[in-house]
Amino acid sequence: MRQLLTDEAPDSLLDILRTQALADDVRVSLPYASGSGDILSIEFLVCDTTSAIRARIETLFCLWLQQIRDLSAAHLQHYSALAQRDFSRITPLDQLRTRTLDFPPAAQNGWQTLLAELHPRNMTRLWIAPDILGRSTPAQGFNLPVCFDEWDVISDNVIKSSFAFYLPPNGIEHKTDERVHTTGAPLTLHQACIVRACLRALSAQSAHEGNSLVFTHVQGNGLLQLSGPLEWVTRTLSTARALLRSPSAIALTQGERLFEQEQRKAESEIAIRTLLEKLPEVISESSEKLHEFVTAGDDAAVLVFRPLTENTAVCLAATQILASFLEPAFFQQYRVEKNIGYVVSCRFHQTARQSGILFALQSPAYDAQALLGFIDAFIAQIPALIDGISPQALDEKRGALRESLRVRPADRLEAARQQWLREFAAAPPVDETAIAEVTAELLKACVRARGREAWRIKTII
Repeated sequence: MRQLLTDEAPDSLLDILRTQALADDVRVSLPYASGSGDILSIEFLVCDTTSAIRARIETLFCLWLQQIRDLSAAHLQHYSALAQRDFSRITPLDQLRTRTLDFPPAAQNGWQTLLAELHPRNMTRLWIAPDILGRSTPAQGFNLPVCFDEWDVISDNVIKSSFAFYLPPNGIEHKTDERVHTTGAPLTLHQACIVRACLRALSAQSAHEGNSLVFTHVQGNGLLQLSGPLEWVTRTLSTARALLRSPSAIALTQGERLFEQEQRKAESEIAIRTLLEKLPEVISESSEKLHEFVTAGDDAAVLVFRPLTENTAVCLAATQILASFLEPAFFQQYRVEKNIGYVVSCRFHQTARQSGILFALQSPAYDAQALLGFIDAFIAQIPALIDGISPQALDEKRGALRESLRVRPADRLEAARQQWLREFAAAPPVDETAIAEVTAELLKACVRARGREAWRIKTII
């Protein structure tokens, strides 16, 4: 059910809702589940708050419900396989979180039973909008502002009532000449949202064909990845470029709405995540070393990013090893001993064609200037920390870095993505020879050469 509802392919329910500017997204969840019964929640993120929109959305949804009752077993198997594929691509931790807090993909068992329950007479409707004036109503120990009103469930103003459901092409399991192609360029979040709106229908259609077109925005770059037979990759890449060169008015409008949603989401994020989102932009577009941003909440937060001394394989290896020593010491000092706040992080980081060490602090008790002072004080301690590193400990870190070089992501798209980011950043390949050259003196040189030169961004409270 969720795979069908969230399908973005041409003429799917979600595609039609977006095209008609009715709803931009749909979410499916199980807010309550027990042995005696479950509650299935289907939530539409609407484009406007008029009452006419909710009637049109529900009318289309009910028409869609009627049509999915006629889906064949092959249709159900296809959408189930897509759900299983998407689930297998997320990290093991996210898979565990999905099994615990959400629900994983399931087989077709129980499909007809579910359909028998999905009728308008069984539905409870909830409309959330900023212009609703409700009266305070007690519910489960809380007072909620609720308005009980009549609900128009049928709309005559529905443009389209025929939906597309897809089947896999014949011979999909016998694909040959499969290639992974990755291309990308620096993009702002606004540009990335427009690209996503232009490509999401093509991406979903590609999945139905047994191939893959994925667009991501990472480290300030827009990455387009295609996986499939060479002929399909060539043809689909040409189609994607044409869509991006001349985006339709509908795609541009959807992209603007998507950007507004991302901005609202950022406004509700914790402060440190907002700063992390800003970091690629700060590094790419400004020579100034101190930047301030307004963030949600009352916490202060700071980031300090210290780039590589020089862009060599030996320096890159030394910086990664140095970060692995600093990370536990930084956490011990500011989270365990001082307990200054919720976020205490020091790690190796790559972003916007730069590699280096990232320090991050967020606190409800200290202001941004004080947090910057804590980081500066820790940086001043680094030479003494390096002096305390034993030859055995350094050798263990060298071995851990060597081992990490042998680990490759199981997913081919993820492996290609990481390779593209390394090449785009012009990062020299770290090898056994470079790792062997890392000494305690070289670790100190990584600290001395840059001095206090770093990008520093903080919140404004």
